[in-house]
Amino acid sequence: MAEQKTGRGRLTTWIVIMVAVAFLALSFYNYHRSQKEETTAVKEVTPVPVTVVKVEEGEMERLLETSGDLRSRVNVYVFPKISGRVIEKILVDKGDRVKKGQLLVILDASLVKARMERANAAMDAVRSRLELLEKDQKRLEFLFAHKAAPRQQLDRISAQYKAAAAGLKEAEAARREIQVLLADHAIKAEIDGVVAERFFDPGNLSDTKKPLLRLSDESLMKIELVAPETDFPRLRLGMPADFQLAAYPGRIFHASLVKMNPVFDPATRTVKLELQAANDGHLLRSGMYARVKLYMGRQNVLAIPREALLRLPGSGSYYVFVVENGLAHQRNVKVGLQQGERAAVISGLNPGE
Repeated sequence: MAEQKTGRGRLTTWIVIMVAVAFLALSFYNYHRSQKEETTAVKEVTPVPVTVVKVEEGEMERLLETSGDLRSRVNVYVFPKISGRVIEKILVDKGDRVKKGQLLVILDASLVKARMERANAAMDAVRSRLELLEKDQKRLEFLFAHKAAPRQQLDRISAQYKAAAAGLKEAEAARREIQVLLADHAIKAEIDGVVAERFFDPGNLSDTKKPLLRLSDESLMKIELVAPETDFPRLRLGMPADFQLAAYPGRIFHASLVKMNPVFDPATRTVKLELQAANDGHLLRSGMYARVKLYMGRQNVLAIPREALLRLPGSGSYYVFVVENGLAHQRNVKVGLQQGERAAVISGLNPGE
């Protein structure tokens, strides 16, 4: 019985020793394999070729890149001067070109013409009476000079003649007034331009509070845009600008800064600007959308290639890799102007790095 127990104990001991040896062998194998994989991984890393450039000092054009709508600089709304008249004819339509003084609209002038006829008849009557009184006055002056007519009779004729002459002046003034009124029934263009809008058709009644047409002088165009507060100190009247339009791909048009609003918008902290562009060939039209570059002068900057700029995910902050002691180190930078293939660095880099 004792021998049987001793045999079992020896068997258990051998089993424990064999398990321990197997565990140690497996651990050694795994360690050896991991070391080999790491060595292989290190050997498989291929260096990535990069281009190293130095931070350079130079000049860059400061641009205000924005957009705005084209508008004609001069717009004239054509109002009638008389209300309640039937619009007989509108001689132009939207898009027609007109010259200053050209007849645009005719209102019904039948009542004014009737008044003119009465005024002409009244003037004719006054002139006839004046002619008769003039003859009587000359005759009485002759008789009075030869003591054949009393003074009282001559004075009476002279007074009648003066009253008739005053009546003639009054009739002429009334006729001129009617002529002005008659002219107001024929509405003419005040400027050279284009009929931009037409608000009425013939047959409607005129209203002095409602325009009949809108004329637009498009020989000069304007672009209204806004600039941020930070750019305001650099803005000067006369600064050049370029703009492009979708209607003419690849074509560049030129303008200049002609107006700056003296007050800022407190909500947006921006200031309104107005550019002016000559409309040679009448290619520009009101309502076109312009992509604008306003040139605000050159300034000294630290410049690097734009392709060297990287952005942190999430925050979007810019960073670059700077070579120090033969190794590339990440460094955050603050970026300013970006034009073409170059970007200006405001902080984070030094010249020559």
